[in-house]
Amino acid sequence: MLQQIPWLVLAGIHVFFLLNLMENDATPIWIKWLIVPTIGLLIIGYLSLRSTKEAHSKLETLLTPLVMCATGLLTYYLSIELSLGPVIAAGTIGFLASYLPVFFKSRTAAAMPAPIYCATFVGMCGTYLTESYLFIAFAGLSASVLYLMSRDGFNGIGGKYGSLAFGGIALVALIFGEL
Repeated sequence: MLQQIPWLVLAGIHVFFLLNLMENDATPIWIKWLIVPTIGLLIIGYLSLRSTKEAHSKLETLLTPLVMCATGLLTYYLSIELSLGPVIAAGTIGFLASYLPVFFKSRTAAAMPAPIYCATFVGMCGTYLTESYLFIAFAGLSASVLYLMSRDGFNGIGGKYGSLAFGGIALVALIFGEL
């Protein structure tokens, strides 16, 4: 049962997002009609997922929240303060992170590009939601918890990192009262 908690959390986040779209008056009616079958397909997809068991070092597990928090903050800074925009900021950091295993020949360095890339999505958060670096830091930490809980699942599934980042931001937005 413990292994299914990440899937239940992410399924809840996805359903919460879709139901919010349905409730929003600005959402076109044809999108609302698509949401109902999408929720059905989402449930079918979650029921068919399988988990893998990979060995993860304690150092990797300890570094992941710190790295994701720092990466979210750096992406947000580059995007907002340096006016690079969210896509260029996230793309630049993700590109640089992909070279970590080339320059640092360790198992931990080889494991860091994935959480770094995931955290760049946190840093893509717009100023319409928050202008607080504290919010982004907590969203990075929340996303890292979701990442650590789900790193052995959802492998090969597109949208995993964006969903985890969205989940971290949504959880912190609920706590901060932004939603």
